[in-house]
Amino acid sequence: MTTTHEPHPETASTDSSWWSEVGWVHLVYLAFLIPQPIYDPDSGLWDWVLVVGIVLVFLPLYVFAWVRPDLARWGSVVPMTALGVVTTPLNSGAAVLFVYAAAIAGVRESRRIALRWFIGLTVVLCVLVSFSPVPLPQRLWGLGPPLVFIWIIGLTQIEQAERDREAAELRLRNARVEHLATVSERERIARELHDLLGHSLTSMIMHAQLCQNLVEVDPARAREAAAKAERTARAALTEVLIVTTFARSGYLRRAM
Repeated sequence: MTTTHEPHPETASTDSSWWSEVGWVHLVYLAFLIPQPIYDPDSGLWDWVLVVGIVLVFLPLYVFAWVRPDLARWGSVVPMTALGVVTTPLNSGAAVLFVYAAAIAGVRESRRIALRWFIGLTVVLCVLVSFSPVPLPQRLWGLGPPLVFIWIIGLTQIEQAERDREAAELRLRNARVEHLATVSERERIARELHDLLGHSLTSMIMHAQLCQNLVEVDPARAREAAAKAERTARAALTEVLIVTTFARSGYLRRAM
């Protein structure tokens, strides 16, 4: 009953694709509700009505754990456990609800809180095993396996959730490092362009002023000053193109 889930989200899920993220396949374990009405010679129509009622009440609680993971404890685990307490004495297969509660607690709670849930669910299930009116051997077949799977599936969910959290933290750290590298690269390019353009534009202004002052007095020197200003402008343009080309290629390498 392991599930694919978001890594311990703290806020409500607003993703419109939640329908595709719900672990619908895990609902197959609700089949544990069926054997007792089938094999119990005293079962009747009301036993099947109970099975349908359990499923109808359970489904919203199950989906809620995916839609609102931040409220999974009170919106899913607690009412799911209460539903199991109420219905397990009437249908021992309803003990599977405790396994669902343990799986959700393993995903949505911290390890310490989840282990407390497992202990509590185990105690409740042991009490139900002792006092259940369901005759043997149906009682053992219905209540025994959930006692084991609360811990197997619950611990598996804890490990999976912790791996997902670590993977999410690693992705976040990598994104921060990449962002800092990008910002640093942009600042370096800005400094280079500032130094380059500042020197070149100063030189061009000086030659332009000299050309303006000499255009009537010494046309030859004015033309020479204008030519120097043009060469300076072309050289600056070439260097700007080189810097931006290298910067663009660096961005592409990081993106790849």
